[in-house]
Amino acid sequence: AATGALALASLPKEWETPAVEVGALPVHAQVSCGLAISNVEVSREELFYSVSFDYDDALGDVSLDTVVRFEVTSQPAGFTQSSEDVISDFALGIVSGDGSTGTITVSLSVYTGSVSTSADVVVSIRTSNGCWSNELSFTITFPN
Repeated sequence: AATGALALASLPKEWETPAVEVGALPVHAQVSCGLAISNVEVSREELFYSVSFDYDDALGDVSLDTVVRFEVTSQPAGFTQSSEDVISDFALGIVSGDGSTGTITVSLSVYTGSVSTSADVVVSIRTSNGCWSNELSFTITFPN
């Protein structure tokens, strides 16, 4: 009974508006602003892999200043490396289309190591206004 009286004594005389705290989500959890990538194609060139994919940006902000993020995990070792570079910094960096729709083609160098048989790759892009796209995943199988 004493515990119940203590609980009642600590209740406020009138209800107050609850405080709501708002914080920023981590980059990977933020809304993509209508920026989507699709249809990835990979081909092996002399010294690198050529990676092409389509983009669709509702805000029309895709340009050579768009950042391409790669996360590459070698198999079977599981070693992961990631990179973020603007399209214009790639050895092969092309935007075919306008700011809203088109195709991005970039070069990807993958360290294969002596025991790696393949690499699992995840790619996404970020425009200069901070909008992130969805992620596309694909696997590169290394030649014997």
